[in-house]
Amino acid sequence: MDEVLKERMLRTLKASAEDKWEGGECRTKALRDIYLTDPKGNCFNENFVGDDVLIDIQEKFYCYLDAIRNEFEDFIEIYVMPSYEDITVYFMIYKDKLVFRDSCKAWNFWWGTEEELAESMYDIYREILASYRPERTWPLWNLTEETIRAIAREEELTLIGKDFDEIARQTKKGIDAALDFVWEEAIENAIENTKAEWDFTITSIERTDFSEHGSGGTYVFNETWKGEVLCKAENDSLVLDFVLEHHVTEDGSNNEAKVTSPRSDTFTEDDWDDFVYRLENFICIDYKSNPWKAGG
Repeated sequence: MDEVLKERMLRTLKASAEDKWEGGECRTKALRDIYLTDPKGNCFNENFVGDDVLIDIQEKFYCYLDAIRNEFEDFIEIYVMPSYEDITVYFMIYKDKLVFRDSCKAWNFWWGTEEELAESMYDIYREILASYRPERTWPLWNLTEETIRAIAREEELTLIGKDFDEIARQTKKGIDAALDFVWEEAIENAIENTKAEWDFTITSIERTDFSEHGSGGTYVFNETWKGEVLCKAENDSLVLDFVLEHHVTEDGSNNEAKVTSPRSDTFTEDDWDDFVYRLENFICIDYKSNPWKAGG
């Protein structure tokens, strides 16, 4: 699919270049001489220079971008700000949104091979597509009769009496539905697989209960702490209440933290459980590594 797309864009550019720059025998060499030949420091190949070099530069960049734009259904605006002294800035706008921008000196705007040229166009296509997808707009599918017949032969399907335009329409409809499904499923999976990176900070603590007992060789020590912890991740933050119980006996000690604030509506139950587990673990570690003092 990718190679087919690259070849199609290359053919579009070749046809456009041959149509744009007429010159008798040179006409069929336009793609090679303009895009695949080092201009030796010149802004434009001398075989095709017109009356205004700025227009020549502008059309050189424009035809290149137009071959890419042709792969999209909706209209994308192309802007080229040519220069023969410095960089030429070129960009593309879709529904008032910048979907691609770059700059290059006109004498550097060429490629060593057709493969490199096609690859550069494909890279821009993918960059535009990344911004284009949220609008639920998809690339233009050029389905030829030859392709339909080839698939029919391969799958042993009959085409007799069938409208090829209707087959193309049904194909497009099926592709759009599949892409919509894949697009939403991919986003859903990405959201589920991306974990928030939280930073926790104890902002207030107070010992609310304390007891100590020793008798007959046994010893028991208990204390209860209440406090608040600040939780920050990316552009979100929240402050939650917690309680920590600290117990000491002759057999050892243990800490048990519990978040007492109710679950926020922004969390699903599973995400909340995972979040609270990490937070309560942090509270216990903070108490152990940085012993709190009574009174906060």
